[in-house]
Amino acid sequence: RKSSWDKSELDEPSIIETCCPGRNLALVASSNQIAIFDYLQCKVAQSLRIPSGDTICSASFHPSGNHIIVAFKDKLQLANVLVDGIAPFWEAHVESCIDCKFNRRGTIFAAICGKSIIVYDFLNGREICKFDCNGTNFTKLKWG
Repeated sequence: RKSSWDKSELDEPSIIETCCPGRNLALVASSNQIAIFDYLQCKVAQSLRIPSGDTICSASFHPSGNHIIVAFKDKLQLANVLVDGIAPFWEAHVESCIDCKFNRRGTIFAAICGKSIIVYDFLNGREICKFDCNGTNFTKLKWG
């Protein structure tokens, strides 16, 4: 089934994150809007507009599809993906955040912040460890 892009719902996406197993895509538009797109029904299921001034750098689904983590330049934000919207519930202030990812089981997540990689516990939001990398600039995270 084909679907055309409806610009009235969302500008063209600059970041696309998939949820496996699932039927959702997280789309981050240049207009600072996050939308959960149900690709089986070919429509935007939920969306959240981010206040201007906050720049979204990355987004990652929890393996269950029920949560999403969003990396901004100066913070990380966890949100619940609900039937009727996206509800942020946790936030950590960081510097120069460029990427974030959940591990395969969804028990921890990591973020690249400047020349450091910070790993957090998903259940309580505590920082587990921080890897400081002298002279190395990381750009992407990938769990093995």
